[in-house]
Amino acid sequence: MAKTTAKAEIAELTLPVSGRDHTQGPDAGPVTLVEYGDYECPYCGQAYPIIKNIQKHFGDRLRFVFRNFPVAQVHPHAEHAAEAAECAGAQERFWEMHDRLYEHQQELDDNHLRQHASALGMDIARFEDEMARHVHAGRVREDFMSGIRSGVNGTPTFYINGMRYDDSWDEGTLQVSIEQAIADRSLDDREVAATVTDEGDRGGASDGLESDAAGNIYSTNYEHNAILRRRPGGQWETVAHDPRLLWPDTLSLAADGYLYVTANQLHRQARFHKGRDLRRKPYTLFRIRVDTKPVRL
Repeated sequence: MAKTTAKAEIAELTLPVSGRDHTQGPDAGPVTLVEYGDYECPYCGQAYPIIKNIQKHFGDRLRFVFRNFPVAQVHPHAEHAAEAAECAGAQERFWEMHDRLYEHQQELDDNHLRQHASALGMDIARFEDEMARHVHAGRVREDFMSGIRSGVNGTPTFYINGMRYDDSWDEGTLQVSIEQAIADRSLDDREVAATVTDEGDRGGASDGLESDAAGNIYSTNYEHNAILRRRPGGQWETVAHDPRLLWPDTLSLAADGYLYVTANQLHRQARFHKGRDLRRKPYTLFRIRVDTKPVRL
């Protein structure tokens, strides 16, 4: 993390997110993630793809906000890069420039900034004029000072729903922290029960359920040796159908994108066959690629 010499104990965002900010995602989403970043900071560069993945994972449940915090003492191009991003914002190209600067962190001198603007189809004459007159320096300074007052002392610094996030910003840890912010733990048992819905007939008996972060529900169907998936819109579909799925049970979705399930052969137990145990050992563990993430509470 790139450091400044300023220190602050305040852990709450002092400048609320408003129409002045650059945002992605719905204003009414349950979680707002604010980043104070520096375009030349290598740690911000490492965080950039992580935030992209976080945004993809949470979709409309997350609003992402970026604020400028150029640490000019150690990053000589950071201030001008931030101004270039604001110039782009004035031409409705902020996020395109934001992404381009992080994807070309070794190309942040003034000549390259102009090339970036040109590549984005910006009005170059206006861009050069605003950069020469530092039209957007005040906006960058306003972001920076709001960060200082909010307890930012290095980059990147994140805030989740207005509170400074002091844990690791690796993807897994940050994702869990956002999930915790989404979960409403204030509901009593009766209110939770009211959220239970009838998902309809699956077309067969089941002995296992699982869900994923995208809102899909997975169900076994031991009558047909199958695994089913219910889409958020209500449609059921077959994920796997195999004669070896003998009484599938104990579904578990892992972070590697696979759904794991055991075939426990319950119907072959001795009590169902006049004392003869027809189960074939060892029992089988199947994994099925579903390319989604588990729910983390």
